[in-house]
Amino acid sequence: TVTKHNYGSEIEITILKFEHVFTEWRPERGGLVGVHDPINAERLAVNKTFGKWKTKDGNDLSENYMYYVIIKGHEDHGVCIISAASTNIPAAKVLNKLLLMQRWGNGQKAMPFHQIYKVKTVFNTNEKGDWYTFSFQFVGFVDQELYLAAKEERKLLPTKQVDYAQIEDRSGGVPADSKDDIPY
Repeated sequence: TVTKHNYGSEIEITILKFEHVFTEWRPERGGLVGVHDPINAERLAVNKTFGKWKTKDGNDLSENYMYYVIIKGHEDHGVCIISAASTNIPAAKVLNKLLLMQRWGNGQKAMPFHQIYKVKTVFNTNEKGDWYTFSFQFVGFVDQELYLAAKEERKLLPTKQVDYAQIEDRSGGVPADSKDDIPY
């Protein structure tokens, strides 16, 4: 959405980074409250009905597999994010297994940012409705140009995960009881 570019229903990507997170949303499209690691989401959830976790405030916790990627042929667009939630999580789990399976010709494990995957959308339907899911297919290894682009972009990504458990008010700001203690 940032680039305003339609990449079509099929692209090739190289994965730079993966994060497993839970997004917290206010009910009725009320907006994003925050992003949590799985441990903090487990702590915040008071109702853990399958696929419908809720906080004590009635907010929804949605599981997401987030992939920071470079789109082959569009390296100049920089890092893009593919977020797999809900019905796309099974496809994301398949991708994670594929990422661990790829080996170079000498048997050495290939790192995710050395691999290229075709991503396409697949139409699904059942008695509950219609939807699209991701399909991932390994297509090969990066060439020198894509490797160098991935290497540079990886340097710009945060290397330390945020400890979301420290943000007690879950708004992304400073906890209410400590605002006066912090100089402006």
